[in-house]
Amino acid sequence: MTGPPVRMEALKSRTKFDINNRQVLSCLENIVRRKEIWQVNYMV
Repeated sequence: MTGPPVRMEALKSRTKFDINNRQVLSCLENIVRRKEIWQVNYMV
């Protein structure tokens, strides 16, 4: 009877990992956008 709970924990950790990945990706996107804006302002 130890199968399902372990599976549930794996799913929980996986969703946590996905959420963290999304946050990191959005942060990277924001940084890239800021860099692009900075480069545009610098060129102008």
